[in-house]
Amino acid sequence: DMATNPIVVIPGVAVPVIVTPQSKGSAIIQAYGKGAVGPPGTGAVFTKSFQNGEVFVIQSGQPVKLNNVGQIKLAQADDLANRAIGITSSMVSSGAFVDVILLGPQIQADWTNATGGSANLTIGAFYYLSVVAPGILSLIPALRTGQIFQYLGKSLGENELFIEIGQPVIA
Repeated sequence: DMATNPIVVIPGVAVPVIVTPQSKGSAIIQAYGKGAVGPPGTGAVFTKSFQNGEVFVIQSGQPVKLNNVGQIKLAQADDLANRAIGITSSMVSSGAFVDVILLGPQIQADWTNATGGSANLTIGAFYYLSVVAPGILSLIPALRTGQIFQYLGKSLGENELFIEIGQPVIA
């Protein structure tokens, strides 16, 4: 009887639950348990290492695309072939390898090279791939016919961008 013994064991559920009866035969079920214990984390970051295929340095925080031989180059919203796959985690010389952030936070003190002008991000703003210049984060998405609209991430602070590369859409 749930009224006198609200803690029940449900077959297939590994933790005890409390069932609070509601009206019309429904109930609120709360599960209680303890997960694995480990050190506190800072959030998962998914990266992959790629070689810089440009003949110049790619700066930290810049959106990049893949070329036809699997190297990275600066991404731009002018054509679907130039869509972003991630954001560089650090500065990288031509021919060198760098981790590209595919999903997760990127924190850096100065975003000037990635924004094309502002050292700080706009807190709470959504950032898109720029159509104006390659390798630039933009507050304004590309909307003209033939350009691509691609969401790149959201600013969680003036120095932190949570990267979540969106599917490009042709305008």
